[in-house]
Amino acid sequence: MKKATLVTYLNLFLILTCFFGSLLFSAYTIMQKDLYGTLIRLSIIPLLFIPNILAKVFKIKITDKMKFLYLLFLFLAHFLGSIANFYHRFSFYDTFFHS
Repeated sequence: MKKATLVTYLNLFLILTCFFGSLLFSAYTIMQKDLYGTLIRLSIIPLLFIPNILAKVFKIKITDKMKFLYLLFLFLAHFLGSIANFYHRFSFYDTFFHS
């Protein structure tokens, strides 16, 4: 059996944080009757599993480090940027990703 590494635990942490965080934020937007906001917040859930789907469909090996980089970008850009509204709260946040 393969030994779990730190990267594996970080991947799990990012997946769970994004998953439950998006559910929490989408519940808030459902109460505000904001359908667009709800769909944006729920759109991260299928995106979390793209590396696994690609690996199965194309029968390729995606390393844990590559998954970590993908999940980290997804967390920083989509979850914090769009879902937690960092793009509007912090003026430098969008510039950070484009530099």
